Amino acid sequence: MLNRAFTSYCMTFRPTGVFIRLSRTATFLMAAALSLNAIAQEKESVSDDDVDEVASIFSGYALNLQSLESYDLLIEMDKSWVSDQAPVSQTLTYVRLMIDRERQQYLSVERATTQGWVRPGKEVETQRSDRLAGAISLDGDAALRLRPDLRFSSLSLEQSFSNMQDTPDIQNIGLFRFPAGFRAQKDEKRSAERKRLLANINKIDLGDRQFKVEFQVTDSRHRILLFDRTNMVPRSSTEWFTPQSGEPVISWKESYFFSLHQGIRLPDKIVQERIQSKEINSKKVFGTSILIADFHWLRVNETLDDKYFTKKTLGDANLLLKLSSPTEESEQSKSQQ
Repeated sequence: MLNRAFTSYCMTFRPTGVFIRLSRTATFLMAAALSLNAIAQEKESVSDDDVDEVASIFSGYALNLQSLESYDLLIEMDKSWVSDQAPVSQTLTYVRLMIDRERQQYLSVERATTQGWVRPGKEVETQRSDRLAGAISLDGDAALRLRPDLRFSSLSLEQSFSNMQDTPDIQNIGLFRFPAGFRAQKDEKRSAERKRLLANINKIDLGDRQFKVEFQVTDSRHRILLFDRTNMVPRSSTEWFTPQSGEPVISWKESYFFSLHQGIRLPDKIVQERIQSKEINSKKVFGTSILIADFHWLRVNETLDDKYFTKKTLGDANLLLKLSSPTEESEQSKSQQ
């Protein structure tokens, strides 16, 4: 279930025009909430054939995403954090990703606006902050811009992109919590994670169209992954922990929505709910974070424009703003018609 603070907030305090989209998602999450009563408290007997079936579908999903050689993608992330002990905050982030793996060209631009609402009295006060960042890698030589006055050059791909807060690696979706980025982008890390999960299966429920697998992540943490067996893509992932009190608590859960783009099944939307803490006035405060990520695929396995793949791009703030603008999506769509 959703955090009580979030539910209370939606009913008692909502600035005009804010959280309308979020409240609809809250309804979806509450309707689709996982019942923890069905959790296997101990590891059940799992047949080798069932494990092989799960491994085969994992491999099929990995191969599907590996066929994504180049792409131009705009992601809109709407994230809100609610607690009954701290100000409410909402962050709207646009991430532009232009990647050509064969030519080793990578470009990421992040544009984020965060608003917070506080109630010192009867009036609502709004606080706002903006962030613009970019990273680029050309033939293994990367550069990073976190602020106009904070730039780095001659970095590795992983060093530069791991500093981008919201830039995901598409191949990590369903395997790690979104937006698991380039900190875990190497194929060997993904392969090791799949092997680790397969080696720690507690329970498998195989259906005709979907299957559900429960993994033991650590001694106190478990994860349930629901997979579309026909299309070989994840549908949801839920992780929970069991504190000393013995009652399981969901730490995060995600729902995935895929469709075909140029013959490849790619995500169109991810909805995430998680427990997240923030340090406020030197005190750790827990709240509920809701994230809605919409994926707009502009080009899939098509030639990308070389003019953006230069380090000069990071020095042009207007160009970065344009690339990470939602109007860029409509302009790209028109150019392809």
